[in-house]
Amino acid sequence: VEGKLYGRWTVDCKAGIALTLYAIKILHELWYPEAAKWLICVDEENGANSSFGVRSVLEDGFQAQWVLYVFWGTNTWTYLNIWHRWLMRVVITCTGEEIHTWSIGRSTKNRGEDAISALVEVLSHLQASRPFGEETHPYFPSYVTSFTPIHITGGQYASIVPWSAEVALDVRTLPWCSHDTIKKFLAWVLDSYAWPKKKFSLKCLSEVEATVIDIEAPFVQSTVAYLKESRGVEEITYKWVWPANETYLFARKGIPMLTGIGPKGWNAHGSDEFVSVESFWTALTDLIEIALRVRNKK
Repeated sequence: VEGKLYGRWTVDCKAGIALTLYAIKILHELWYPEAAKWLICVDEENGANSSFGVRSVLEDGFQAQWVLYVFWGTNTWTYLNIWHRWLMRVVITCTGEEIHTWSIGRSTKNRGEDAISALVEVLSHLQASRPFGEETHPYFPSYVTSFTPIHITGGQYASIVPWSAEVALDVRTLPWCSHDTIKKFLAWVLDSYAWPKKKFSLKCLSEVEATVIDIEAPFVQSTVAYLKESRGVEEITYKWVWPANETYLFARKGIPMLTGIGPKGWNAHGSDEFVSVESFWTALTDLIEIALRVRNKK
């Protein structure tokens, strides 16, 4: 419809898979099969650090000089994504004391400890706090550490003070703030709200470390040179990529990775998700040209 292909997963990221297959096929037809490899894994982003994801492939000896993360892009090519923030997902559980809501103990606050209200207090504290001040990172202007509740459950029966509740929390931090620092801060907050009838526990579900790749890496500079010469881009801005991804895993092996290279689209995972057909072919040209330029070390 008007040059847009609609459907769930079109831009995130069936278009990227199709784009990569086309690029590999064309490189083989041009007699440059060694110019690029296609790496596809069954897990992604924070799940990539699993026995099925990128980590397992790297542990098995995968070697590369560079990686292009073929994902939805802008095709304006005025910026390159070379870093992402820390990501940590945790579950906070609160255990209180159950009692019937009509009891005198509940009315006088001598009995019964509401676990849901206790979690709300903790969440209000976290969302209002700036534990590390307003200090930002030069690559992440205006960003600070954030705590976002993404799922909360609690309560057992009607007329009973909820004695247990839990919340899943999405934590995003800047590169200079380690996960150990965040864990210590969360533990301190929970301790400050706990007492004998109200206890908290903290469980970490997943962690993705922040990454900033070297913009002077030959692969990055070859890409920049191509964009300036072939796409007429006068100045490249280096930016962060909003989701956490596999960059940090490749960085551990000294392999630079650029993201955001791919066709244009919008509203990933939504019912009206789409990909621009014209931008697909533009991105395909860029992908092949970059691969050949790096191969030839121009």
